[in-house]
Amino acid sequence: MDPEGEIESDPGGRYCGIPEVLCPSCVKSIPEDAVFCIHCRAPVNFIAGSVPYYQVFAQGYIWRKAAESPQRLIVVIGIWAIFLPPLIGMIASAMAMPSPASGDGGRLEWGIGGFWLVSYAALCAAIIWRTTRNYLRPGDTIRE
Repeated sequence: MDPEGEIESDPGGRYCGIPEVLCPSCVKSIPEDAVFCIHCRAPVNFIAGSVPYYQVFAQGYIWRKAAESPQRLIVVIGIWAIFLPPLIGMIASAMAMPSPASGDGGRLEWGIGGFWLVSYAALCAAIIWRTTRNYLRPGDTIRE
Protein backbone atom coordinates (compact mmCIF):
# COMPACT_ATOMS: atom_id res chain seq x y z
CA MET A 1 0.00 0.00 0.00
CA ASP A 2 1.25 3.51 -0.74
CA PRO A 3 1.82 6.07 2.07
CA GLU A 4 -1.62 7.66 1.64
CA GLY A 5 -3.28 4.24 1.47
CA GLU A 6 -5.04 4.88 -1.83
CA ILE A 7 -3.29 2.82 -4.53
CA GLU A 8 -1.72 -0.61 -4.24
CA SER A 9 1.00 -1.77 -6.61
CA ASP A 10 1.87 -5.26 -7.73
CA PRO A 11 5.40 -6.73 -7.56
CA GLY A 12 6.00 -5.68 -11.20
CA GLY A 13 5.75 -2.02 -10.24
CA ARG A 14 2.43 -1.32 -12.00
CA TYR A 15 -0.52 0.02 -10.09
CA CYS A 16 -3.40 -2.33 -9.40
CA GLY A 17 -6.80 -1.11 -10.49
CA ILE A 18 -5.50 1.02 -13.38
CA PRO A 19 -6.38 -0.64 -16.70
CA GLU A 20 -3.83 -1.19 -19.42
CA VAL A 21 -3.84 1.16 -22.41
CA LEU A 22 -6.00 -0.11 -25.26
CA CYS A 23 -6.29 1.10 -28.82
CA PRO A 24 -9.72 2.68 -29.36
CA SER A 25 -9.88 1.25 -32.87
CA CYS A 26 -8.78 -2.40 -32.57
CA VAL A 27 -8.97 -2.75 -28.74
CA LYS A 28 -5.52 -4.34 -28.47
CA SER A 29 -2.95 -3.52 -25.82
CA ILE A 30 -0.48 -0.77 -26.77
CA PRO A 31 2.45 0.97 -25.03
CA GLU A 32 1.43 3.88 -22.81
CA ASP A 33 3.50 6.43 -24.75
CA ALA A 34 2.35 5.31 -28.23
CA VAL A 35 1.17 7.95 -30.68
CA PHE A 36 -0.19 5.36 -33.15
CA CYS A 37 -1.39 1.81 -32.51
CA ILE A 38 1.29 -0.75 -33.34
CA HIS A 39 -1.37 -3.18 -34.62
CA CYS A 40 -3.76 -1.12 -36.79
CA ARG A 41 -1.84 2.20 -37.10
CA ALA A 42 -4.76 4.24 -35.71
CA PRO A 43 -3.90 7.51 -33.94
CA VAL A 44 -4.26 6.97 -30.17
CA ASN A 45 -2.73 10.08 -28.63
CA PHE A 46 -3.52 13.80 -28.80
CA ILE A 47 -0.03 14.35 -30.23
CA ALA A 48 -1.16 12.67 -33.48
CA GLY A 49 -3.49 15.60 -34.15
CA SER A 50 -1.23 18.41 -32.98
CA VAL A 51 2.15 17.71 -34.59
CA PRO A 52 2.03 18.50 -38.34
CA TYR A 53 4.16 15.48 -39.26
CA TYR A 54 1.81 13.13 -37.38
CA GLN A 55 -1.31 14.86 -38.76
CA VAL A 56 -0.50 13.51 -42.21
CA PHE A 57 -0.47 9.93 -40.91
CA ALA A 58 -3.58 10.47 -38.77
CA GLN A 59 -5.58 11.82 -41.72
CA GLY A 60 -4.25 9.07 -43.97
CA TYR A 61 -5.54 6.50 -41.48
CA ILE A 62 -9.04 7.97 -41.67
CA TRP A 63 -9.09 7.85 -45.48
CA ARG A 64 -7.67 4.30 -45.57
CA LYS A 65 -10.20 3.11 -43.00
CA ALA A 66 -13.08 4.61 -44.98
CA ALA A 67 -11.91 3.14 -48.30
CA GLU A 68 -10.88 -0.30 -47.06
CA SER A 69 -13.83 -1.19 -44.86
CA PRO A 70 -16.80 1.12 -45.23
CA GLN A 71 -19.44 -0.16 -42.84
CA ARG A 72 -22.18 2.32 -43.62
CA LEU A 73 -23.75 3.60 -46.79
CA ILE A 74 -23.15 7.21 -45.70
CA VAL A 75 -19.38 6.60 -45.97
CA VAL A 76 -19.75 5.44 -49.57
CA ILE A 77 -22.00 8.41 -50.37
CA GLY A 78 -19.43 10.74 -48.78
CA ILE A 79 -16.59 9.29 -50.85
CA TRP A 80 -18.67 9.71 -54.00
CA ALA A 81 -19.55 13.30 -53.01
CA ILE A 82 -15.88 14.14 -52.43
CA PHE A 83 -14.31 12.49 -55.47
CA LEU A 84 -16.99 12.46 -58.20
CA PRO A 85 -17.17 16.26 -58.86
CA PRO A 86 -13.40 16.58 -59.41
CA LEU A 87 -13.49 13.50 -61.65
CA ILE A 88 -16.25 15.02 -63.79
CA GLY A 89 -14.39 18.34 -63.91
CA MET A 90 -11.17 16.67 -65.01
CA ILE A 91 -12.94 14.75 -67.75
CA ALA A 92 -14.54 17.99 -68.97
CA SER A 93 -11.17 19.79 -68.84
CA ALA A 94 -9.47 17.02 -70.77
CA MET A 95 -12.15 17.19 -73.45
CA ALA A 96 -11.75 20.99 -73.69
CA MET A 97 -7.93 20.90 -74.02
CA PRO A 98 -6.59 21.48 -77.51
CA SER A 99 -5.31 18.35 -79.14
CA PRO A 100 -1.59 17.96 -79.90
CA ALA A 101 -2.40 17.75 -83.61
CA SER A 102 -4.11 21.18 -83.71
CA GLY A 103 -0.77 23.03 -83.80
CA ASP A 104 -1.71 25.70 -81.25
CA GLY A 105 0.44 24.62 -78.33
CA GLY A 106 -1.58 21.55 -77.45
CA ARG A 107 1.48 19.35 -77.13
CA LEU A 108 2.85 21.37 -74.19
CA GLU A 109 -0.53 21.53 -72.46
CA TRP A 110 -1.10 17.82 -72.84
CA GLY A 111 2.44 17.09 -71.78
CA ILE A 112 2.19 18.85 -68.42
CA GLY A 113 -1.48 19.43 -67.76
CA GLY A 114 -2.63 16.22 -69.35
CA PHE A 115 -0.37 14.15 -67.16
CA TRP A 116 -1.80 15.69 -63.98
CA LEU A 117 -5.37 15.46 -65.25
CA VAL A 118 -5.05 11.80 -66.13
CA SER A 119 -3.18 10.98 -62.91
CA TYR A 120 -5.67 12.72 -60.61
CA ALA A 121 -8.66 11.39 -62.55
CA ALA A 122 -7.30 7.85 -62.24
CA LEU A 123 -6.77 8.36 -58.50
CA CYS A 124 -10.33 9.67 -57.99
CA ALA A 125 -11.81 6.84 -60.05
CA ALA A 126 -9.77 4.24 -58.16
CA ILE A 127 -10.87 5.56 -54.75
CA ILE A 128 -14.54 5.63 -55.81
CA TRP A 129 -14.32 2.13 -57.31
CA ARG A 130 -12.44 0.62 -54.37
CA THR A 131 -14.72 2.08 -51.71
CA THR A 132 -17.87 1.02 -53.53
CA ARG A 133 -16.48 -2.44 -54.21
CA ASN A 134 -15.49 -2.94 -50.58
CA TYR A 135 -18.93 -1.85 -49.40
CA LEU A 136 -20.78 -4.16 -51.81
CA ARG A 137 -18.44 -7.10 -51.22
CA PRO A 138 -19.96 -9.61 -48.82
CA GLY A 139 -17.89 -9.86 -45.71
CA ASP A 140 -17.88 -9.73 -41.97
CA THR A 141 -18.58 -5.99 -41.65
CA ILE A 142 -21.63 -4.79 -39.77
CA ARG A 143 -23.92 -2.53 -41.78
CA GLU A 144 -26.52 -0.32 -40.17
